[in-house]
Amino acid sequence: MAIRVYRQGDCLFIPVLRSEVPQETRLIKSRLIRRGEHGGRHEIEPGAPSQQIESVPKDTTVPRRRFLQVLGGAVGAALAGVGIVHGEHNRLELPAQEPTLPGHEGDYEIRVQRELDSKNAPRFVGD
Repeated sequence: MAIRVYRQGDCLFIPVLRSEVPQETRLIKSRLIRRGEHGGRHEIEPGAPSQQIESVPKDTTVPRRRFLQVLGGAVGAALAGVGIVHGEHNRLELPAQEPTLPGHEGDYEIRVQRELDSKNAPRFVGD
């Protein structure tokens, strides 16, 4: 079974195992995930049980990676997910446990999708 990847505009949320999250990280104290090229904002819904962290590689040539951790407050018998909102896109729900990745504990790597055009330099996806 393929792992489900979540997308909202140019932001991808890729479920990862906790062991794949780097040990050296810093907490990002903001609900803002990404500010778009045209002023839009991908944000975590207020009050959502989550936190963002960013890797802090010791080698400065290694790019930083950003993660969203769904901390999973209980709702009935299930763990609550986290909503991602943007004015131009539908609300996106990230589950606390992704069923397509056994052992998933609510960690998502955040990536910005880019388009590659052989005639031009890579650019951010704008849809």
